[in-house]
Amino acid sequence: MDLFKGLYGYECVMMILGIILFLMLVFVFIFLVIKNRDFKLTLAFFIIPIIMIGYPSIQKIKYDNGAVEIDQAANSMNDTSEFSVANKPISRQDSVALTEQIKNIEGRASADPKVLVNIGKIQLKLGHINKATEATEKAIKIEPRNPEAIKLQKQIKLKGENIRFKEVEKPAKK
Repeated sequence: MDLFKGLYGYECVMMILGIILFLMLVFVFIFLVIKNRDFKLTLAFFIIPIIMIGYPSIQKIKYDNGAVEIDQAANSMNDTSEFSVANKPISRQDSVALTEQIKNIEGRASADPKVLVNIGKIQLKLGHINKATEATEKAIKIEPRNPEAIKLQKQIKLKGENIRFKEVEKPAKK
């Protein structure tokens, strides 16, 4: 379910229980009003389900915003050439900012192949081939026919081969 994407299990449980508690309190409140009983104490308890629903909602918004930022960063790296992600230079400031964005998103349980592909693109751009491979493999495991993930997997393989070639080539020059 898209509502729970990017949330930890305990946050999903907290949200569901918060909704159930809220509905129960609404029924109790309506019952007390109908029976002309004091309902003021019941109003104070509404803060609990609001917090239980609000905290996971805020975390979901943070996750979605981070995913959008990573998507924009990954898309800004693309240009017309097929293997451009691996070749364009990146500034130190951009590298730090991208690494921070990835840390914020990677900690969350992401099952969205698009987010994983974008993380892979950025990790490749940063030169973290193993992390790029991990993210791409997760995306392919979730959606085996994802064209973006397959294309990125080829880019990672090419980049890895270029690095191995350069390592083999260096000792030969001496």
